[in-house]
Amino acid sequence: MVALIHKAGDQLIHRRFADTPELTAAVSASLVEELEHQGVIQTGPFDASICPGATLRDLSSQHASRFLTVAASERNFPLPPRTPLLPLLKHLQLVVDDQPTYASHASVQIMLFADRLEIWNPGQLPLPLTFESLLNPHPSIPRNPLIAEAMYLARYIERAGTGTLDITRLCRAAKLKPPQFRESLGQFVQTIYRASSAKATAQAETANEQIPGKLREKLAHVLQLPASQISPELTSQAIIILELVASNSLPLDQLRSQAGLQHREHFRRFWLEAFLNANWIQRTIPDKPTSPAQKYRLTTTGHRWLKQVHKHHNPQAPD
Repeated sequence: MVALIHKAGDQLIHRRFADTPELTAAVSASLVEELEHQGVIQTGPFDASICPGATLRDLSSQHASRFLTVAASERNFPLPPRTPLLPLLKHLQLVVDDQPTYASHASVQIMLFADRLEIWNPGQLPLPLTFESLLNPHPSIPRNPLIAEAMYLARYIERAGTGTLDITRLCRAAKLKPPQFRESLGQFVQTIYRASSAKATAQAETANEQIPGKLREKLAHVLQLPASQISPELTSQAIIILELVASNSLPLDQLRSQAGLQHREHFRRFWLEAFLNANWIQRTIPDKPTSPAQKYRLTTTGHRWLKQVHKHHNPQAPD
């Protein structure tokens, strides 16, 4: 066995790792590289992969023209603003056989809470970067270099890996807490904290005591989130929405506005559809979901959960 170890040791590349996830990621990457080398699997860059079923008709000529204008002004991009879509995509290497590349079913989620803003982005931090290194000067290692190049030309990003440093600097200038970077469920999560206030603090403290574990697990199931992600702010927001439709039947935009939420699409997808699917909220005109007169009201199921919350907060409340 000792002889085998010595023999194999001469053929290995030794590398340190900080924790088990880092080791797992490194071993997986090495395995994929070896399988590609042997020809067992064949892969190309993710952002160079053909998007099945996509055509040029799926893309906006207006957005492409805006991109060309900004890229020419900010980055000296050589193509003129009236360049057709196909030549533009070929120049950016984002088309194969006249078919657009890049296919992903994941989406970016932006969540605004009482004390912070969270941005959930599909993907993980590429090695050898760590969360600590993002707060200090570090190299830029884009996972999708073709898309990164287009984002650079439109001046959404820089090449020097300065984005997280700029976020940290701006937070410091605004006298906010330092930003936080982490990974959760295969997502890269960045948190930017809002200015502290007595109201936000009181809201969080109250929500901390509002529901026990079983009620929190029910809410997590409805929102399709792990129970560990059901924060006091998320709980408080759910209670506000349910209490609003418990008092009156409300149309979507009025409900969103009174709940203190601004992003219509996020409210509809994250909150309203979740409550509808769980039968906590129902439509007043169920056979015409898109009716201009559509409103939403609390169901018996939603009322039961809300009643249990109030009962926990006030044990003397009547059943």
